[in-house]
Amino acid sequence: MKIKSTQITGVKLLYPNYIKDKRGFFVENYNLKKINFFFSGNFVQENISLSVKKNTFRGLHFQKGNFSQDKFISVLRGEIIDYIYDLRSKSKTYKKLLKIKINEKSRFSIFIPKGCAHGFLTLKANTVVSYKVSNHYNKIYDSGINYKNIILDLGKKCIISSRDKNLKLLNKEKKYF
Repeated sequence: MKIKSTQITGVKLLYPNYIKDKRGFFVENYNLKKINFFFSGNFVQENISLSVKKNTFRGLHFQKGNFSQDKFISVLRGEIIDYIYDLRSKSKTYKKLLKIKINEKSRFSIFIPKGCAHGFLTLKANTVVSYKVSNHYNKIYDSGINYKNIILDLGKKCIISSRDKNLKLLNKEKKYF
């Protein structure tokens, strides 16, 4: 497995080894032993989302406090632009946005550390995204920030839930993490 750093501290791209033959392929997509030099936790839950329509936006979400989550993102079908925004006030990349295009043929996954808001925009219909998380979901600690003053290129045709439309705008004075 090859692991590459990105422009945001702690966000990694993980390229597993693919074995391909006439039947298809085999890949070990996740192996804790191979990433434990930068991730000492464990993933306790896996979520899968289906976005039926192209231009569906989900995010920017995070869990607060003791329920904050590391995430491991993979695209199983379709294509997305993944958005990661660093909310860690002590990070060298605080308030930086990272955009990564990833699809089912990209052959990499994305590791996102605690303290980063996360969202994605689908570029194809029927996109399926898998994300493992290092902490269980807790409705009380569920949070997010509105994309409007961070992501300026979503376009007018986006499908966005009322919850995500009504998230509070980023408060530049507030320390989230």
